[in-house]
Amino acid sequence: VFDNGAILSQSSGSGRAGNAWITAGKLELKNGGFIQLSTFGMADGGDLALNVRSLHLSEGGAILIGTGGPARGGDVSLDAKSISLSGSSDPARLTGIFASTSGSGGSGALNVTSQRLEMTGNTTISNASFSFGPAGTLKVDVDGDITITGSGNPAVFTGLFANTFGRGQGGTLQVVSKTLRLADRATIQAASFAQGDAGSATVHTGHLEISGGSSIFSSALFGFGNAGVVDVQADTIVIRGVRDSIDPFGVIDFTGFSTTAGVNAKRGGDIRLTARSILLTDKGAIASVSLGSGDAGTILIAADELVVNERSQINSSTAASGRGGNIQIRANNVIVSGAGAALGPLDPDVSGIAAQTLGGSGAAGDISIAAGHVQALDGAKISTQTLGSGRGGNIDLSAGRVTLAGGALISADSSASASAGHAGA
Repeated sequence: VFDNGAILSQSSGSGRAGNAWITAGKLELKNGGFIQLSTFGMADGGDLALNVRSLHLSEGGAILIGTGGPARGGDVSLDAKSISLSGSSDPARLTGIFASTSGSGGSGALNVTSQRLEMTGNTTISNASFSFGPAGTLKVDVDGDITITGSGNPAVFTGLFANTFGRGQGGTLQVVSKTLRLADRATIQAASFAQGDAGSATVHTGHLEISGGSSIFSSALFGFGNAGVVDVQADTIVIRGVRDSIDPFGVIDFTGFSTTAGVNAKRGGDIRLTARSILLTDKGAIASVSLGSGDAGTILIAADELVVNERSQINSSTAASGRGGNIQIRANNVIVSGAGAALGPLDPDVSGIAAQTLGGSGAAGDISIAAGHVQALDGAKISTQTLGSGRGGNIDLSAGRVTLAGGALISADSSASASAGHAGA
């Protein structure tokens, strides 16, 4: 389907829109070619079922399914051996698979099944709410590899999205694969940009690698609802940040996992990571943040080995009246290591695990680490700190062995009028 050609099924009255089934060796949507199933009336939208050997979308090619009224949008079932999406150089020309609601009815489920999925700059698979209706589930189930590579431009979004831009509940995002790689500012996101609560993001994979300003997060940074939970289960997790960034934990260069409760949000979501091995390097990060009255979410990590090096961070913080989130780590071996000259005022000079109050009245979260061996090396810090009126957090360290070397420290500090927390081993 090329050059703005279309396959359409629509309903704007009391009758239900028709279903569409496509079975083919290869399906290609290019140069604005699209498939659209929609309802704007009282009856539910039609369902779309695709069963093809290969699916390729490029240069504004799109699959669109949704509702603009009180009825529910149709479901999408996409089954292909190979799926590839390559975007346009024009940021305004969207390429991808989009399920949505702009009415009071909910969007349908969007299910993608394949052996291989590859997405490159300015491509999207999304299930979203723009009004009162709830967004449906977005499920991506790939037997083999998922590779999502962004454009490198922070203003151009590439990835998997389950967002709400209205009062409707955000959708649940589920990803299953053998391997999952995010690079060059690619994103897996479940966020709220309005009154609705964000959905959750769940990933089950063998090997997960996040690099170059890419992230997996749930956020209510710009919304009024709750952020959702980020839940990841993998054999190995590697987070490789932007090594030469002067602001590696800011919006543009942040690399890793995060949840955020914004100024008007209710509560931040939890981050739950379970893996045999977790490595954060080159200013990679795991962060839970509160910027308003809502509490930040808890960071929970269970691993055989957790390594935080090359000025990477696991951080929970509050900047207002909301409480900072707790950090809970359970591992056989925990290594925090690495220091260097900061490139700018927002660039950290050491690796660390930290819970902080950054100037507000909210109390900092607590840090709890239970491990066989904890090593803090080469200037690294395990710390809680208050810079405002909120109380500092406590540190509870339970380990068979603790090694501190090269100027590393474990500390609970106060740089303001509030009391510091307690550090105990």
